Amino acid sequence: MKKQLVLLLLCFYSFAIYSQKSGNSLIDSLVKQLPSIKEDTTHVNALLDLSMAYEKIDPTKGLYYGEKALATSIGCKWKEGISRSLCCISANYLVSGESDMVLKNSLRALPLTTNKQTLSFVYRNLGMAYRSKASYSKALDYSFKALSISEELKDSVNIAQTLNKIGSIYYYTDDFEKALLYFNKSLKLNTRLNAKSGMADVLLNMGILYSDSYKDSLALGYFSKALKLSIEQNDRIGILLNYLVTGKLHLDNNEPDKALPDILEMKRIAKELGNNRYYSGAITTQASIYLKMAAKTTPAGKDTLLSRAEFLLREAIMLSKHVNNLLNLSLNYKLLSELYSLKGDDKQAKEVYILYSDFRDSIYNNESKETIKNLEDSRTIALKDKEIELNKLSIESKEKQKWFLISGILLFSVIVILLIYQNRSRKKTNEKLHILNAELEEANRIKTRFFTILNHDLRSPVSNLIHFLHLKNESPELLTEQSKHAMETKVVSAAENLLISMEDLLLWSKGQMQNFQPVFKTIHVAQLFEDLRNHFLSAETIRISFEDPEHCILISDPDYLKTILRNLTGNSVKALEKTGDPIIVWKARQEHHKTYLSITDNGPGGSEEQFKALYDETEVVGIKTGLGLHLIRDLAKAINCTITVESKAGAGVCVILSFS
Repeated sequence: MKKQLVLLLLCFYSFAIYSQKSGNSLIDSLVKQLPSIKEDTTHVNALLDLSMAYEKIDPTKGLYYGEKALATSIGCKWKEGISRSLCCISANYLVSGESDMVLKNSLRALPLTTNKQTLSFVYRNLGMAYRSKASYSKALDYSFKALSISEELKDSVNIAQTLNKIGSIYYYTDDFEKALLYFNKSLKLNTRLNAKSGMADVLLNMGILYSDSYKDSLALGYFSKALKLSIEQNDRIGILLNYLVTGKLHLDNNEPDKALPDILEMKRIAKELGNNRYYSGAITTQASIYLKMAAKTTPAGKDTLLSRAEFLLREAIMLSKHVNNLLNLSLNYKLLSELYSLKGDDKQAKEVYILYSDFRDSIYNNESKETIKNLEDSRTIALKDKEIELNKLSIESKEKQKWFLISGILLFSVIVILLIYQNRSRKKTNEKLHILNAELEEANRIKTRFFTILNHDLRSPVSNLIHFLHLKNESPELLTEQSKHAMETKVVSAAENLLISMEDLLLWSKGQMQNFQPVFKTIHVAQLFEDLRNHFLSAETIRISFEDPEHCILISDPDYLKTILRNLTGNSVKALEKTGDPIIVWKARQEHHKTYLSITDNGPGGSEEQFKALYDETEVVGIKTGLGLHLIRDLAKAINCTITVESKAGAGVCVILSFS
């Protein structure tokens, strides 16, 4: 009885997933992204990831997304997508215990792909399907094929998973030594990969093996480790099976009262998942518990318990036939035979026991064991052939090394010739460089003339200033008090604008030089704000506030950035000259790995045309037409800063600087 309950458990669990990602976080992410993905191969891959993520959480939803991936692949006429979709559908049917559907879809997928990883996936599906149908020779044959492909691809994850499955097949054939050998190989590889889902599968299988060997304390240790990993991975199937094995241990220790709560919890989860195979296993174990209880109770209580057990066993037999699970069917007939014996109906007990024996013999027959032995021999021969092939390749490699050495000598000779040719080419290149240098000198002379012209344009307002001063000093009687005040105001304003224009012009012109490059450093935004606060102390009539709650840090050129921030602040100060209760607010924030600096004022705002120089590099540069905005634009571009302006007439201005 103990051995059969364990076999029943192992038949439920441990299937390799196609995608390495799983869990609720992946599901939530994919569900959000799915509507925005075009219905092509990318869409198919997202659906496949969803299908496999749901495999151990909700196989019904896993089937839903697998079918959608299949329909999309057919629409795209993508054969590889069709094959992968059928594989995912098979995987979810396997968890649901529908071995016939696994075979049907896997055999459809097989001729549609030449991709080795997909082939390995198909073979693992077939191996697990035949294992569920107790056809162990075929199960082992397909599992060894899957293992060979994974070894060829050096796919450690799938090697670990396939080793676990091969171990479970040997367990079914009562070869515990080989089963433990493959389980240990799988556990070692999963641990190295930190594959927690795979580790949980192997630990559970090893616990079952030790439980079957009557080493219950050792088995409980493995079950505890497996349960912890299953909870971490939100693996409801793993959690469900841990309830089953814990209840089974209580049952084996003749403690049916302690076993019943665990089995009922396992039954509840299986029903929530809508999984007939898990549910069938739960009610079979529940019936076994009632049989144990019936053997120890009064005649009245015994009849009630036997009636409950018979009802459950009839339901379990029906479900086992539905999914064609011969192993579970065999176990249920054995339990039903025991039930009739407890009732005293020896005739019925004998008839049912004969059914059990027939199914049992069909599962464990000599021909099957001989076939498995032949498969093992074939695997050993294949490994020896591979070793011989590797030795042959080693000899060929040494021969190739000799020719590589000869080729290297020839290549060295060619390199020497090329170096000589390169030296001659360099001389010709140097001559071209001399010509280019002459052209650069001519360009510099043209640039000097450009600045000379600008200097001439700047002298005009200076001349007006000097003329006014001479007039004031030499002929003050010609100026009335009113005209004198008006000219003073005009001259002061012109002088201030002249100074700003000269500063902007020099900075801008410096930025146009090809050798003038920014130097990026780590900058604390708080330092930038402190610099601005000190620079505009004279603007006493304007409230300037700074907000940096996250203490932001960015990487940029501090001089470029200070110039940009000062110009933007200066523009806001000018705009607020005629505003009542003027306010300027600087803010810093970080979002989505970006840093944002923004300046907002409550001034009169402006139109998009007024800020055109910030975006349009074709806008004409001029002293009277927004040189400051050109300066901000060019400096921002040099430090990879993006500028956004939000403004409406009469509603103030908000300028946002973003840094990646």
